[in-house]
Amino acid sequence: MTFRLLAVLALALMAGRAAAAGLGPWAGDRRGEVRLVAGGAHGEVLRAGLEIRLAPGWKTYWKAPGDSGIPPSFDWSASRNVAAVAVRWPVPQRFAGKDDTTIGYAGDVILPLRVTAKDPGQPVTLALALRYAVCNNICVPARASLSLPLAANDAADAYTLARLEGFRARVPQPATLGENGALAVRAATVQGTGASWALDVAVAVPAGAEEATLFAAAPNGNAGVPRQTAPGHWRVPLLDPPPRKVELVLASGDRAIAVPVALDGAAATP
Repeated sequence: MTFRLLAVLALALMAGRAAAAGLGPWAGDRRGEVRLVAGGAHGEVLRAGLEIRLAPGWKTYWKAPGDSGIPPSFDWSASRNVAAVAVRWPVPQRFAGKDDTTIGYAGDVILPLRVTAKDPGQPVTLALALRYAVCNNICVPARASLSLPLAANDAADAYTLARLEGFRARVPQPATLGENGALAVRAATVQGTGASWALDVAVAVPAGAEEATLFAAAPNGNAGVPRQTAPGHWRVPLLDPPPRKVELVLASGDRAIAVPVALDGAAATP
């Protein structure tokens, strides 16, 4: 009887370890937790994800947080055998407050990661020093130190992988300014003088689709929250000093595109 019990416990322990393969430990508190998950290999690229689990009523921010908020920052320098990590951003949502609009995520979200090894033949350990914020009625700055070994044949459980794929599908597809597609950014024109500038944007949405939502991100953070001025037309405030380029993300239903726009103070139409 004792031997059988030990055998059952050993099998249970092995099953628990197997279930945890490809999953890093959670870090955080009851307001929000984060962890790394492994997604296997795609060619020479290792797939992974930063999973964020938020309590009801709490949110965290997109790379451009909106009128207020703190975008997350990523430090991968403690990783081993990692040449580069690309963070992919699923389409966020707007949160309308009394005095401002912020951009981010609520509930559970996974930010897909593309990891390139320095030497594909050697072991890879992904390590992240993360700074982010979780907000409800107040914003709470948070930090986490995360680590996870990655291998071509190492991946999280099927449920987590399916969620990772789902969020990867929500990452906007690259597009070009002036394209004639059904979902497109047709034109983007700089308007204004002095320290008061804005980007007027004309978009196209597929016939019968729900109205699109536009987001904007600039490297120096100096692009404001887009406001719709008429059907198919948006205005993006450009803060001083104006950015040299802006990424426009146009989303409608389950489709989204990301369009880079170079700004030189003149019309930015193609």
